[in-house]
Amino acid sequence: MKRYDLTTLPAGAAPDRLEYPHFPTLHQLVIWRNINLVPASRIASTLETTPEKVLQCANEMGLDVDESSTELFLERGFQTIIRRNWDILPYEQILDLLEWTPEKLAYILKEDDFFWVKLGFGKPRCAPVIYRELTCDEKNRTAEIKSTVQKYFQSELPAAAQPFDFLKHYGRKKCAVEGKSDSVRMVYSYSALYGDPLLDPEISSYPEAMLADYAACGVNAVWMQATLYTLMPCFGEDFPGSRRWQERLENLRKLVERGKKYAIDVILYFNEPRAMPPEFFERVPFRMGARQSGFDDRAICCSDPQTLQMLEDAVCGLFTRVPDLGGVMTITMSENLTHCKSREEIDIPCPHCADVPVHELVLNVNCAIERGMHRAAPEAKFIVNTWAWDRDDENWSEKVISRLPAGTRIMAVSETGVETDCGGIKGSVSDYSISKPGPGKTASGIWRHARQYGHKPMAKIQLNNSWELSAVPYIPVADLIEKHLAALADEEVGDFMLCWTLGGFPGGNFELLNTSKEKLANLLYGNAAKEVLAAWSCFSKAFEKFPFHLIDGLYTFPGNYGPMSLLHKKMYFPQGDDGGIPLR
Repeated sequence: MKRYDLTTLPAGAAPDRLEYPHFPTLHQLVIWRNINLVPASRIASTLETTPEKVLQCANEMGLDVDESSTELFLERGFQTIIRRNWDILPYEQILDLLEWTPEKLAYILKEDDFFWVKLGFGKPRCAPVIYRELTCDEKNRTAEIKSTVQKYFQSELPAAAQPFDFLKHYGRKKCAVEGKSDSVRMVYSYSALYGDPLLDPEISSYPEAMLADYAACGVNAVWMQATLYTLMPCFGEDFPGSRRWQERLENLRKLVERGKKYAIDVILYFNEPRAMPPEFFERVPFRMGARQSGFDDRAICCSDPQTLQMLEDAVCGLFTRVPDLGGVMTITMSENLTHCKSREEIDIPCPHCADVPVHELVLNVNCAIERGMHRAAPEAKFIVNTWAWDRDDENWSEKVISRLPAGTRIMAVSETGVETDCGGIKGSVSDYSISKPGPGKTASGIWRHARQYGHKPMAKIQLNNSWELSAVPYIPVADLIEKHLAALADEEVGDFMLCWTLGGFPGGNFELLNTSKEKLANLLYGNAAKEVLAAWSCFSKAFEKFPFHLIDGLYTFPGNYGPMSLLHKKMYFPQGDDGGIPLR
């Protein structure tokens, strides 16, 4: 096992490793979880043995070895590899498996759509797992495992789709590219890597055939996560996070040109300014702000005019260098610590922001980004996502909306606040619901303020799938989708963010943006349309019964992870006995 400097990696809650008594040894569990995802040679190096021993161990458990997809898993499926090893291997051995630096893993945990949150805010304490020869009893138990695998999982079955096969199936829709539209129908790429896709010169996260399929569905924009300092040297050319910024800009220009062929805009998602470690402030002349409980990073104080000017100038420089960018979407109250009051769990408050209302900080950040963008690109779209607003004052969203530049698109999660009652289980929706169509009263109120002050209302919805059932490309509940779209039409909302990072399949329920379920069923199924419509109706009625309350558990419950969600006698909740997100 290599030695690493792990100071850049978070610890958070650090419970003991979970128990896995159904495997005779932990090294067998590691091989079981990683074979065919990671080459046997890497597994062997991690376990301090030989590839031959790893392959022998796999065979003894009845596993077939096929390494044809390992390169793709390392490139595109690394989240799966991290998840499978999170609670059995220490950081060092996870790094060995991936052949990553600690800095790269730290970046992915922080920036890959809040991956650290979804892993439970903590890294379990794990001793190294080293290969060893089996005892006689362990060999007998291993033979039982092999017998079970052969009995239940090696019968003759139809050939299954291979991992990542969907990447080969784009470009099958008839694409009639329409002209530029002022409306927004925005998705997240079904093929996208989240963290840093612009270092790929092929920009394979956004294949041209997929963009053509999006255009055929009526989609006219893709959004992508953007960390400002990776695209512009806003903290100086020598700032480590800005290395290769010119490469990213060049690839962003390629992507924008690729999208233009299909009248698809590229919208950057900004969650700025990013919190930084304390030593950052020793080198760069910005004021150090608040600290979020459980983290070392500190906010860059947004009560400081210098911070706001930095944001404005960096965004202006970006849009000057990539002039055909479609626009920006901001989130200012996210899981990330950005301005000094962007999180509720602050253990060191900012002395400069103590008397500044949170809505002022939200307004200042948004206006700085908008000024920078429109200095360089007056026609670019400015979208303000109101996710997690109204934390302490039911009127503060209006205080922001009333002072935003005219023409801003004000986005609200459509279903937030919808009340639920599933068989006597009462609750309400926070986000990610298809089973409970919106709009809710929260979104309706925000859109009312938007119109009042000269802005366009925009809805964030999940059209294809949601965290209720993220493991399928789309949930065939056309009745619920039509109900939601009809209600949004009644609200005169015509701009949509159609999904977050899940749900970007180029087809499925997206087709209902342009046609009725009856016409779609006839188009896709011909003479079987009547039966398909009956099935969609049945699925819709069943899915309405989903017992939804807020969002707790959706990231980790068995509907999303299936057999990965094992049952344990003891679980842990990193945020205490009153709740939190369990690892499993």
